[in-house]
Amino acid sequence: MSTQSSIAIAQPEDAAAFLKSRLVDLPCETFACMFLDSQHALVAFETWAPGAVTNDARDSRHFNQRCLAHKAAAIVTAHNTTASPHESAEADRVLTTQLRRALHQIDVRLLDHFVVADGEALSLAKRGLL
Repeated sequence: MSTQSSIAIAQPEDAAAFLKSRLVDLPCETFACMFLDSQHALVAFETWAPGAVTNDARDSRHFNQRCLAHKAAAIVTAHNTTASPHESAEADRVLTTQLRRALHQIDVRLLDHFVVADGEALSLAKRGLL
């Protein structure tokens, strides 16, 4: 799914509210990405099916390709889960670190990764895990 929008993401809370509105009620785990321009306005929003994003090199290439396609300067990633959002899994941290490194190669910043559950959107950046 891709959408054009003029939503500005000035604060982490803006991204959290947007992501909660899109992910909180989905019936299965979904990975999402907000593609932002240099002023942090939303250029596109995409979601992927469960299991479509892992921490292998193909996913890094996929994100780089999507960023280039949307001419993104930065991204915010997220996924919903049925587990507590306060229990960020090691796999989330590994994937986020790998994506940040890959995006650095094309000069795109990974601003945050949110875990959405129980009506909350937990920021890995705010927790010092990004």
